[in-house]
Amino acid sequence: MPAPARAADEPRKIVFDGVLSERKLALKDFAPTLPFDWSGYTHLVMEMRTSSPQRFALWAYTAGGPRRIELQPFGQNVWLRASVPLQYFVGMDQSGTDLASTINRRTTSFWMSVWGPFGDLKSVEAIGFAMQ
Repeated sequence: MPAPARAADEPRKIVFDGVLSERKLALKDFAPTLPFDWSGYTHLVMEMRTSSPQRFALWAYTAGGPRRIELQPFGQNVWLRASVPLQYFVGMDQSGTDLASTINRRTTSFWMSVWGPFGDLKSVEAIGFAMQ
């Protein structure tokens, strides 16, 4: 499968304020040629600079409903590249041996919590970032 077009190289600043804050960004606003069908891909790669180690939700909004995982970056005021396995939007990982290990996944730069809702990624319309 060919690599999708890269999103604009200009960083976007997302500020969370209030008790619950969400920023939803349409895929077409990143790059008009980004695919809407993510079912043939394995990872979503994002580069971000975090001002806080606070956990936030990453939403994939599809025509079939929203999909979610939670990310908790390590560090503050650092750049990180997050390579998020798309399988965690599709369904719960069955490889853990206890509840904590089936929901939580650690990488070298962030934690992921796999909570759902789950479903296919055939018609992704937008991604969202939310923080409580």
